[in-house]
Amino acid sequence: MDPMTPEERDAPIYGTFKELYSRGFSLDIGICVFVAGIHIAAIALGVWAAVLAPGEWALITGIWALSHFVLGSVSTTLYCRL
Repeated sequence: MDPMTPEERDAPIYGTFKELYSRGFSLDIGICVFVAGIHIAAIALGVWAAVLAPGEWALITGIWALSHFVLGSVSTTLYCRL
C-alpha cells in the first residue's frame, strides 16, 4: 500500500454538508440543546464573572477559563491527529 501524501491525508472527507447528511450523518435534538445550553451558559457566566462577580473570584475564574481553553485545545488536537 502506498503511503498517503500530506495533502491526501489532510483533504476533507466530504465536500459539502449535503454530502455529509446524504451519507447518514444526523444531529439529535438532545445533542443540539446540550451544546447550545453549554455555550450560552459559558457566555452568560463569563460576562457575570467579569462584570458582577466578587473581586476575589477573578483568580478562580481566570484559572477555570485557561484550563478549559487548554483542555479544549489539547483534546481537539489529539482527536484530529490520532
